[in-house]
Amino acid sequence: MKNYKYLNTAIIITLTLSLFQCSKSNTPHVVVDGTKITVSDLKESSLDQYNQIETEYNNKLISLLNEVAVQKMMEKEAKSKDMDVKSYMQDFYSKIPSPTIDEINEVYKSLQSSGRLPQGSKEDLNMQISEYLKREKANELIQEEIGRLKKKYNYKVVDSREIKRAEVDIKGEPFRGNPEGKVVIVEFSDYECPFCQRAQKVSAQVRAKYGDKIKWVFKDFPLDFHQNAMAAHIAGNCVFQHKPEQYWKFFDIIFSEDRSPETLMEKNLEQLAVSLGVNQSTFKQCMTDESIINEIKEDISQGSKLGVTGTPAFFINGRLLSGALPLPEFEAIIDQEL
Repeated sequence: MKNYKYLNTAIIITLTLSLFQCSKSNTPHVVVDGTKITVSDLKESSLDQYNQIETEYNNKLISLLNEVAVQKMMEKEAKSKDMDVKSYMQDFYSKIPSPTIDEINEVYKSLQSSGRLPQGSKEDLNMQISEYLKREKANELIQEEIGRLKKKYNYKVVDSREIKRAEVDIKGEPFRGNPEGKVVIVEFSDYECPFCQRAQKVSAQVRAKYGDKIKWVFKDFPLDFHQNAMAAHIAGNCVFQHKPEQYWKFFDIIFSEDRSPETLMEKNLEQLAVSLGVNQSTFKQCMTDESIINEIKEDISQGSKLGVTGTPAFFINGRLLSGALPLPEFEAIIDQEL
């Protein structure tokens, strides 16, 4: 059976490249009262927006190319085992171990203690948890397999175009990792955003893999429609101001997978800050500090100007990567930077 996913992706890339090449010789323009307005005019009047569009285009193009490359490597690997891709993947998934009773019980107790345990019998819930854990393990192992294939088949990204880099102001911002790390990753996130919460697992994998080659910086980007986000970001800044050594502990607790919906309520933020050593009255005063609120607004303004339209968004040595993406998406850029 032919792999139509691979074929469709190839068609998308061909059409995308064709459009890009056509635009070189026949660039789009508009005419107003006989005056032509071109892309050059757009660059002059709306450079930030133009750079954002170009960056998003480049990232999507590389992502599509990566999909085709992964499919091609899997075809090669399957052929080396005298199998087709479908059989190769079935064999791969058959080797994924089922979750243990202890692992299932741990998730069950976590959901129960956080008040997020769904309705249903314990037997049904355990089955759902088991399926969830197996999917999570499958995703983790498939990323490891892709990493192995990339090494085996000498995968690399070759891009001769000029790389667009944003200049992100990180002075005074909280960071972890090597202050002199060759690769600086700036994360714009929203404490209430579920995608930001989900992205933390991959972020931890990136830091674990690259160690002291990485300096990881955080900037606030609470979204208007998340009603508890601003308070959480103010609280984080208060902890950073009065107990900076505890900031990342605050960060990890807020973004933990088993947090309850009440975690971001102000009374609980206060309890957390106090448990980390911040004086209670000091914290209460800090939560209404206009300078901290203005600093958060400055982060939002800067992110917006740099092309951040949603969270999470990452700048890897100034190169924008948007969304809660898998590890290989980070590796593709970081490996180029090292």
